[in-house]
Amino acid sequence: MSSHESGGVVDINQFRQGKTALISQPAESIKTEPLPNNRIELGDLTGSYCEMGEGDPIVFLHGAFTHSYTWRNIMPELAKFGRCIAPDFLGMGDADALVRSGPDSYHYREQCDYLDELLKALDVTENVTL
Repeated sequence: MSSHESGGVVDINQFRQGKTALISQPAESIKTEPLPNNRIELGDLTGSYCEMGEGDPIVFLHGAFTHSYTWRNIMPELAKFGRCIAPDFLGMGDADALVRSGPDSYHYREQCDYLDELLKALDVTENVTL
């Protein structure tokens, strides 16, 4: 039975062996609603993140020009394994934008410093899966 007929995801080994050509998620399980959003004061900026689950932290980072919404279908599935946290980077999602935006801002170092400060404020300091 293919994954399409069964309505689920096929085993990766079956896919590699050419026994199935379809890996999908049933359409009815794809979420379009955003995850609950939290805000946190970080000095002069307000950070934004989604969080669910308990236990050791699992941190989900989005790419450039996206935000924590990217993880809306993944986090609920992994929340049973730990504390899932998806921060919004500066100027993306619901996180504050920098006051001095322009060609000399939003560099990697600024985003790393912001992420470090946000994770420390959330007491995410050990046993972190990133």
